[in-house]
Amino acid sequence: MITSNYKCILDEMQLKLARETLSCCVGNVFEIQKAVLPENGKRRDRMNKFLQFILQEDLNVIMFEKMMRNYGIEKLLKVNEQPQDIGL
Repeated sequence: MITSNYKCILDEMQLKLARETLSCCVGNVFEIQKAVLPENGKRRDRMNKFLQFILQEDLNVIMFEKMMRNYGIEKLLKVNEQPQDIGL
């Protein structure tokens, strides 16, 4: 679901959602927490790093989807008919 709507999710991502999600994630969370801070580049680039981190672990994907529902942006979890190119 995340990869099919990657660009839309990237456009909607906010730092608060990223930070709250990371508080529940596994992996090298400390490095990503630093990478998403405003002083580390453009918002879109920082949120791209965040989403790439999320997609590495199933638990992180589950937590991110839960946070999206909590933030009221669960519409972005619906699969589009045409897949998006995420530029990987």
